[in-house]
Amino acid sequence: MKIVLTGGGTGGHIIPNIALLPNLKKYFDEIIYIGSETGMEKTLLKPYGITFFSVDCVKFDRSRLFKNLKIPFLLSRSVRKARALLNKINPNVIFAKGGFVSLPVCFAAYKEKIPFAIHESDYTFGLANKLLLKKANIVMTNFDMKNTKYLHVGMPLRDELFKFNKSHFTRPVILFIGGSSGAKFINDLVRQSIEKLTEKYYVVHVCGKGNSIKCNNQYYKQIEYTNSIGKLYVDADAVVARAGATVAAELMALDKKTVFIPLEKRASRGDQILNARDYEKLNLAFVLREKYANTNTLVTTIEKALETQRPNTSEHNSANEIIVTRLYNIAKK
Repeated sequence: MKIVLTGGGTGGHIIPNIALLPNLKKYFDEIIYIGSETGMEKTLLKPYGITFFSVDCVKFDRSRLFKNLKIPFLLSRSVRKARALLNKINPNVIFAKGGFVSLPVCFAAYKEKIPFAIHESDYTFGLANKLLLKKANIVMTNFDMKNTKYLHVGMPLRDELFKFNKSHFTRPVILFIGGSSGAKFINDLVRQSIEKLTEKYYVVHVCGKGNSIKCNNQYYKQIEYTNSIGKLYVDADAVVARAGATVAAELMALDKKTVFIPLEKRASRGDQILNARDYEKLNLAFVLREKYANTNTLVTTIEKALETQRPNTSEHNSANEIIVTRLYNIAKK
């Protein structure tokens, strides 16, 4: 049997698909990925030897709304190309992880009567998944949306996150993560606060490709990008990160003391704010909004996180097997 995975644009739409690969190989003879030619999908998938095809993708532009007038025409063309590609592949089922990449693939699947499932990582549905809600054979969610129409499964997590042992350090380690492409606000905040932070802490800063600067502080380490984020997680005594759903789910599963600095609504649909608030309500994380973030509030919030005993949520995530079993059952039919 064949399965097509789709989703892309950011690591948050790609990494959960990668997390499913070991389980998918137990049930499916062939795994194909459809993504965008210009996104991160092709690069991130290369080590896994998965057949990759690209389709033209149409992205909603929140900053230049007039550009969106072209979307219906471009999307129609993308769907036609995706239909031709799906006819060539002839998959039994499709799993879509959201993002603008998945839209033409799933519209094409619907027209070709190929069953597909979608998964929403965030506390509210993204635009692509909203448009697919009534067309999908099954809708899976990371957060419990209290709706019987959706299957609450949690987040697919990579097995390698759980294989590392903590190294010994002479002082607490604070890990800063800005996401797969870095985050300018967090990068700037860390660098403004280096001297204060390194009075007590060893700072590890994942800053994004091309975003490193020259700094000779022995207690400050920059990493532009890593394929071994699990090792950084396990060595960290506390983590400061955006509240993207994938990173957040990983931190919760690893029982990390966390400070979220969510991406504000002016740069997104506000999903990270809702994600962060949900974890804060459960006493699983602290939230520091950008408008209140400076060196003093950052250090104070990190100290609170380190001092607070958080509820243990470190059970190994079972979403992987649940999702793959459902996909296999759909494919069999």
